[in-house]
Parts: sequence; C-alpha cells; structure tokens
Amino acid sequence: MIGNECIGDISKVAEYLDTITVNDDNWIYGTKGKFKICAKVFSEQSGYGIKNGRISKIQICDVSQKHWGFEKCYLNYDRGWDIRSNDPEVIAFINGLLVTFGDDELDDKDMIWYDIYGYLTKEYFEHGGGRVHLGSENNIADALAEARGWIEDVNTYAVIKVISSDYEEIEILEKTGG
Repeated sequence: MIGNECIGDISKVAEYLDTITVNDDNWIYGTKGKFKICAKVFSEQSGYGIKNGRISKIQICDVSQKHWGFEKCYLNYDRGWDIRSNDPEVIAFINGLLVTFGDDELDDKDMIWYDIYGYLTKEYFEHGGGRVHLGSENNIADALAEARGWIEDVNTYAVIKVISSDYEEIEILEKTGG
C-alpha cells in the first residue's frame, strides 16, 4: 500500500502520476507531463471534497512554475472552487486523477462558473490593467449579488464584470464617485 492511514491507499494515483511524494499531513505532491499538483487528500470522501470526494484541496500548475501560487495555475480547489478551467486537457487530467481516488469525474456543469472582476477606473476596464479578481460563483444571481456588495463598499469609480466560463451571460455593473 502506498499512502498512510489518513490519506488511504494511493497506489492507483502513484500509477497515474509520473512522480509522487506523500507527507504526513495528508498532502500529496506530484507531476504528470506538463502538470504538477499539490493536493490535500483524505482516506474517506467528504462534503469538503471535489464532488464530495477525497480531495479537499488541490492546485494544478504548469511544471515550469517554480513556487506554488497562481502564476501559471490551471485549476485551484480549496474546499470550493477558486480557479476552474474549461481547457479539455486540464479537465481530462483532473478527471483521470479523480477516478484514481475512486471519486466522481467532473462534468460540463461542474466547469461552469461566473468570475467576478473589479476595475477601479473605467480606463482600466476599457484598456486592461488594474483588474482585481473578487471571486467565483456557481450561478449568475450569486455572482451579481457579490458584485453589488463590492460596489457598495467601494468609494471610487468601480466597474464589475461578471463573466461566465461558457460565455453565455455577461453583465456589467457600474458606479461612479463615492
């Protein structure tokens, strides 16, 4: 058996990845092709896990990224989605990993989300720069509510752009002055 009492058996995961390291704190580090992962894994499925599975936290980055962070991050889940991907290669990789843990694969609905971005000036919004990622929500109503809350807290010009991962809906909210 590869793994420990907290992580459980991860022999199938070790076969799936090119490299793997396990530490005593339920963390697994590994690589496969262009991907590197850092994942917090438990021996049993949990409501905190992806699709109620064993992985409660995972970051998938490009192997060229030297440190963990969001510089070249493809996907991040920390008891909820922070960064999702609609790239078929990334989805195929995470689904392969989920299956090795005995968890359910992601489907198209799992990969639809609404990112919320704030821009402190109209010029930033129109020409790029100055963008702040405020979060992601699973439906447009929650995303717009989050955006409206942020607008209420900002004392300067703010533009909030809510973008769906499948580009079905885009809404912009604006407020000037404070």
